[in-house]
Amino acid sequence: MGQDIASHPQQVRAESKNMDAERVRMRDLQARLSVSRATLNRWLAVGMPSEKLGGVRLFDPEKVKAWIDARSKKSEPRPRSFPWQR
Repeated sequence: MGQDIASHPQQVRAESKNMDAERVRMRDLQARLSVSRATLNRWLAVGMPSEKLGGVRLFDPEKVKAWIDARSKKSEPRPRSFPWQR
């Protein structure tokens, strides 16, 4: 039958570790970065990291920041500030 979760503590820890990262919706990311929805859609089209869960697009703010920082070195426009770092 089913396996007891307590018999696999490393697997449970590994799965919960992956879930520890904060995820935000597009409107929340838009507010944090002070950019328009159109800008976020353009960034998505060129590879901004995101994931879709149950039809909802979610963003890890740290991954997005790293992506923006990497692109800013290529002279791409970047948001004015990153409020979550204040």
